[in-house]
Amino acid sequence: LYLIGQAIAEDPNVAFFNPRQGGVVSGEITVEVTVNDPQDPAIDLDVEVSTDGGATFDQASFNAGTLRHTLPWDTTAMTNGSAMLIARVTDTDLNVSSVPITVTVNNTDATHMIITAGDIAHCDNTNDADTANLIGQIIAGTSLPVTVVPLGDLAYEAGTDEEFANCYDPTWGQHKAITMPVVGNHEYNTPNAQGYYDYFGAVAAPSNGWYRYELGDWEIYALNSNCGPIGGCGPATPQVEWLRSELAASTNVCTLAFHHHPRFTTQTPFNNLAEFWKAMYDFGGDLILSAHAHYYAHSSLQDWEGNLDPVMGIRQIIAGTGGRSLHTFPGDTHPNQEVVDNTKYGVVVIELSADGYDWQFRRVGDGAVVYSGSGTCH
Repeated sequence: LYLIGQAIAEDPNVAFFNPRQGGVVSGEITVEVTVNDPQDPAIDLDVEVSTDGGATFDQASFNAGTLRHTLPWDTTAMTNGSAMLIARVTDTDLNVSSVPITVTVNNTDATHMIITAGDIAHCDNTNDADTANLIGQIIAGTSLPVTVVPLGDLAYEAGTDEEFANCYDPTWGQHKAITMPVVGNHEYNTPNAQGYYDYFGAVAAPSNGWYRYELGDWEIYALNSNCGPIGGCGPATPQVEWLRSELAASTNVCTLAFHHHPRFTTQTPFNNLAEFWKAMYDFGGDLILSAHAHYYAHSSLQDWEGNLDPVMGIRQIIAGTGGRSLHTFPGDTHPNQEVVDNTKYGVVVIELSADGYDWQFRRVGDGAVVYSGSGTCH
């Protein structure tokens, strides 16, 4: 029986944004849930989260800035080991959907590892496969929880659906389940970077391309440095206002941001990103990761204007070494860059601990550590 003009009700969709399936949690975290529904906007959906495997559900609150529902979760009194979370969403037609994930509680060692690089996949070479295989080797050799952070320009030349499917997915796509990405300029060669958002879905924050999450004691901010398509990156723009609001509210000791374009390079600085850096500097940010320049570089601690500041400065690491190509240097290096190397493909491996970080640049081939260093959180 078909009734003409009567819509068929569809169940809402629900997914965990933070933490993610298989992740490791410690201390106090914010559980974040992404929902969408054919009938209702996210703000009208009823979202509940169980942090005890389904015995009890607590109401989540809607965050208008991120368009996600959130709930605080304190794991400090929990026994280390496996834990199940369940998110349940009900729409105004009383359609219900739920999704479970399993995470590991570890309040003994809260160190997390991220593996990062940008400027990655092109179907005409195998350098991206080499860096993807190196990531797999690093993951196999560590007991730490790992997040892969691709720093934009992920599927050349335009980030189309076909380029993501044929070039990125067979290589770095092996690690998609543990990936937290950021969008690059080549993705915008496809209108609205649609191929990128189609590939990564909700994890890429498709409404605007910026988002935050937590790893242990670290607050992590993924920023969209493609200022033109998003209406600018000035002090009164939505992204910068959001970043400042999030930084002001954060209680975490350590802060990391990542975006595709670097503020300071061997080329002309990206001065349109000054407000990102100023916000991070004003609130004691520690580390900023970028790519776009196809080489490896790390800097001394510096303020948002590029002046040396060994006390409260931010370290910039550039890792445009994911596989597409390597750049020749167009001019002098920035005075605060301690190392610049355009001869090696590889990835940056960073261990984020409770009060600092250690990093390595590891090259493809033998996986050797070429450069390394450490820093303490402000």
